[in-house]
Amino acid sequence: MDREGRITLPEAGPLLVSGRSLGDVQRTVQQLMRTQYRDVSADVSLSRLRTVRIYVVGDVAEPGAYDISSLSTPLNALFAAGGLPRAARCGP
Repeated sequence: MDREGRITLPEAGPLLVSGRSLGDVQRTVQQLMRTQYRDVSADVSLSRLRTVRIYVVGDVAEPGAYDISSLSTPLNALFAAGGLPRAARCGP
């Protein structure tokens, strides 16, 4: 993949994949390859995920900077920071 988020397919040319789901890219690649080749099957996978540095601040067990996967959610970031302190948790 290049810096603009494109992959290049043989005989089909460049395809913008940035911001699209893996399943969507898989379907698009299959369709493009079938226009060029008969009875072809293509598989798409991720070889490397980008990490992002986030800062978790506030009332968490271990505030600070964390490098997490670009596919992570805010809940993953909270977990990386050790969760909420016991006193801040809901319930007994």
